[in-house]
Amino acid sequence: MHPRSAELLIVLKGILEVGFVDTENQLFLQTLQAHDLFIFPKGLVHFQVNTKPDCKAVALGVFGSASAGTVSIPVSVFGSGIDVDILAKAFHTDDQIISELVQTNKNFKAKAKLTRQTTALIAKAIQKEFPALEGQSVPVAKIIYPPSGIKPQHAHLQSAKLLIFLEGILEVGFVDTENQLFLETLHAHNLFIFPKGLVHFQVNTKPDRKAVALGVFRSTSAGTVSILASVFGSGIDVDILGKAFHTDDQIISELAEANK
Repeated sequence: MHPRSAELLIVLKGILEVGFVDTENQLFLQTLQAHDLFIFPKGLVHFQVNTKPDCKAVALGVFGSASAGTVSIPVSVFGSGIDVDILAKAFHTDDQIISELVQTNKNFKAKAKLTRQTTALIAKAIQKEFPALEGQSVPVAKIIYPPSGIKPQHAHLQSAKLLIFLEGILEVGFVDTENQLFLETLHAHNLFIFPKGLVHFQVNTKPDRKAVALGVFRSTSAGTVSILASVFGSGIDVDILGKAFHTDDQIISELAEANK
């Protein structure tokens, strides 16, 4: 995905299967032929596949920014150094499957173990819930992280997020467009900024106490994209995902089943 620009794809030769997943987790697919055009909206997960085994395909990608900020989902999630246990919890699977994906997507260092529980609970005050917020630019989300709870990998297309930490201890991180992982441990009253459009997560590493935070956005519709749901829960073909993540169909099918 490209955090800072939409992408206009101009197919010059061959046939391409293309698709993107919107913020409602709906998959849009299209078959493109020579001289066809297609727009990938800014910040949304998307892909292109040449399904022909005997001929190449050629296309031009045109961007509205000199630095579109390309984020590779396989590399950002599995190749940036995010802890295996955090990923296993986020993808509802075991460490072995995650380790195989990490191995194939390079550069992983294992860290402390976390116990497996449920995801974070979020109460939002945004335009969708309160239409009167339109134009006021004051959306807030209260986030309660259960013991060992997690807010899995996601991104916000229209706004950075200021996290105001209120209670407990929280491990947070994001991955930039150079695939560098930034990690921080937050305590009560700490603040943290997640840049617009970048993949990020939060984990309560304490198995015996909850954590509480407020998420403040600049836009009344921040455009949240769940990486797990967009990639494994939207209906993208298993063969396409297997090729993208350098693994076999069985592992992809298990992840898709766990993230329906």
